[in-house]
Amino acid sequence: MQPVRTSSDLRTSLPGRLVADLSLSLRARVTGYVTEIAVDHGSKVTKGALLARIDTPELIAKLATANATLSEANAAVTNAEAQRQLARSKVAETEGGIAVCKAEQKLAEVSLQRITQLVAQGGATNQALDEAEAQVAMATARGEVARAMLETARASVSAATAMLGSANARVASRKAEVAAAETMVAFGQLTCPFPTAVVTRRHLDPGALIKKDETVLLELSSVATLRAEFHVPERDAALIKIGTKVNLKIDALSKEVIPATISRTTGALSKSNKMIAQVDIDNSAGKLLPGMFVYASILLDAKDGVLTLPASALHTDGPGKHYVLVAANGIAKKVPLELALDNGITVQIESGLQGDEQVIIAGLVKPGAAVRIQEAKK
Repeated sequence: MQPVRTSSDLRTSLPGRLVADLSLSLRARVTGYVTEIAVDHGSKVTKGALLARIDTPELIAKLATANATLSEANAAVTNAEAQRQLARSKVAETEGGIAVCKAEQKLAEVSLQRITQLVAQGGATNQALDEAEAQVAMATARGEVARAMLETARASVSAATAMLGSANARVASRKAEVAAAETMVAFGQLTCPFPTAVVTRRHLDPGALIKKDETVLLELSSVATLRAEFHVPERDAALIKIGTKVNLKIDALSKEVIPATISRTTGALSKSNKMIAQVDIDNSAGKLLPGMFVYASILLDAKDGVLTLPASALHTDGPGKHYVLVAANGIAKKVPLELALDNGITVQIESGLQGDEQVIIAGLVKPGAAVRIQEAKK
């Protein structure tokens, strides 16, 4: 017969298991006593749903203390602001006094100038001149005092401003302490972190003492999507990539075949020379459970026009040395082959034949023997 050209799918079959897309062991960030467990084994929850409450009296007391110190800091800010306003008012008042002193000094100087002229003309006494000079000196002195008071008032404003800044800084610090205390108190309520999840294990009952970051309360799994996980041997690992086609069969679904593709791989071999490959499976209907067995038929390679022959046509000259006998010009001719696949029934030929040869597929024929081709009866 002549070799037959056909399509060839190289597949491997692997067992695996279904695992949850997301899962976690839920621990608390605080130490305390469990006051409420709002869920149980198998409970279905959504994001933000209450799972458990923990009594944390020390943290609540700490929050109360932080709020009290924040109130004190706010009061200090109010007091500092009032003092600054008072100092600013004093500055304004003193600046007004300086303006009055300047006006009085100018008036006294004008009066002194007039009296000085009158004394020179004999129209006023020296006593009047002395009194005018004294008025100028007094007005000048009052101006100096007012300017000194202004500097003091301005210094008071600066001091009050600095005090206000310090008070505001204390308020910011106290607010941070309150926020931290509120966050810790909020950790006493445990909520679901996944969009949808199932409680797969409940470890504690109300009244139990838990230790911060140590005690496991609940175990959750997100099962709207599951992952079929397989351990691929080294000989096939290089042929499996993201997007490789897979047919899945799950025991729980009887003979139903689920077409899918490889979603991810570890991209490396483990110490046991295997690579993990995963396939995402929609489980929105909830028919599948983590831990179920699954079987995968993975398409490693696909070829069109592959030359095939019955395995009975194949001969060997030793390990890895294959050949067939071809009827050529009445002689059985030996033709070496490179094989792509040999499953014991059919062999796929990588190279050695063109496809139009007459291959001897049965019979005790040796290379060089005379042969005659006989057409099959129709």
